Amino acid sequence: MIRSYQPKNTQWSNLLPLSDNERQRLQQKIQDELEAEHQLREDRARRKVEVLEEKQQPSTPKPQAGELKVLRSQLQRKFYEENGYKLKKDPTGRDMWLSPTEQEFRQKRNKSKRSNKKKKSFVKTHQNNLILYLAIIAMAVVMGLLIVKRMQ
Repeated sequence: MIRSYQPKNTQWSNLLPLSDNERQRLQQKIQDELEAEHQLREDRARRKVEVLEEKQQPSTPKPQAGELKVLRSQLQRKFYEENGYKLKKDPTGRDMWLSPTEQEFRQKRNKSKRSNKKKKSFVKTHQNNLILYLAIIAMAVVMGLLIVKRMQ
């Protein structure tokens, strides 16, 4: 005896068959989706063929990388100079162009660093070292006096 599989107590067991109208709408929707997918695939395939054909055809000579780099460098230098940029070296030694705003910011920052350095005197910066050296000298004097006293 062959039993057919029928799900029990599931959401599918309570469904009614589709009406002709619903069936036609679903068929049309599915057909539209398939046609849209087909169109996407065809477009993708055409683009691949075009790229392949472009590679096979002798192309116009492209500018050499060196020429392109020189041209870019010249245009960049001209643009930066016209707009008030200045050429500076970064800490690693590479060239960098600073805009007027960046230049102003760096000047303010460097000025505040210089003024802070001027405010600190030698004694303030080396205060801990001076205290240590004075303590060592005082101990040496005391040890020297003890040694001289014992010898007498």
